[in-house]
Amino acid sequence: EVQSVAFTELFSSGEDVAFHARQTGRYQSGFAGMEASTHNEVLNVNGLLRVQDGQVVSGRIIRDRSGLKARLQQDLKA
Repeated sequence: EVQSVAFTELFSSGEDVAFHARQTGRYQSGFAGMEASTHNEVLNVNGLLRVQDGQVVSGRIIRDRSGLKARLQQDLKA
């Protein structure tokens, strides 16, 4: 459940846009054997977008689910 998004980097050149953002919220589900979290977690996100006439026409978003899983596993050990 995403509660906030903070853009930490934003670059553009012509129609191309690159960004890095951090989504903060509670983990609900998605990894086998991992329970929902009781506190906020961070998911790092990177994106490459193509913008034409002020509209996003294509793009690719990469989420760091491995990093999120590692943080969740650390929380379980604590």
